[in-house]
Amino acid sequence: MQVFVGTGSNIIQGGSGQNTCSLGSPAKDTVVNCQAKLH
Repeated sequence: MQVFVGTGSNIIQGGSGQNTCSLGSPAKDTVVNCQAKLH
């Protein structure tokens, strides 16, 4: 899984596809927080 930081958003790429979450968290916190918000 790779984490890319964009403007005001973080993009998570996984084997199941690509999900974009609007988070104010740093990239290091993206994986857990983004998945939590998606579910």
